[in-house]
Amino acid sequence: MNIVDLIYPKKCLSCGQNGKYICRTCINKVGLIKQACIQCRKPAIDGITHVKCKRPLGLDACTSIWKYSGVIRKSLINLKYKFAYEIAKELADHIVTFLSKKNIKLPNKAILVPIPLHKLRKNWRGFNQVKKIGELVSQKMNWKYHPDLLVRKGIKRPQAELKRGRG
Repeated sequence: MNIVDLIYPKKCLSCGQNGKYICRTCINKVGLIKQACIQCRKPAIDGITHVKCKRPLGLDACTSIWKYSGVIRKSLINLKYKFAYEIAKELADHIVTFLSKKNIKLPNKAILVPIPLHKLRKNWRGFNQVKKIGELVSQKMNWKYHPDLLVRKGIKRPQAELKRGRG
């Protein structure tokens, strides 16, 4: 505990419980996403691309964990718009815990690549929240990490402003 924690104690962003931004009770309430093939969007074990759907330069797998709701949504919004960097550490810890429990392993040549932020948004925020979380997760899981492999060409409306089912 440091002086900042004494002045501004961490509280769960959803229930207000002291100690963390993301308490175990609230993260357990967030629904899990059903894993699907990145190409055909049909159910797939651990998000692994179906053999018939594989493309030479396509993704071999894509795993998502939680629905964009509850404490996850609040955490991402606070991280992105209120610059609460400490939340990235807690999210990374929860991601690593989830992946470890599910025993998700990557092939030897696998690379963790975050979806890039448009340079205008990155300049405004001063950081890419997904890049930060990916960095922490890859360190904890001992995975290769290449944050600059993809480039975002266009700018879109922020996810927080989208209505359910639109994107």
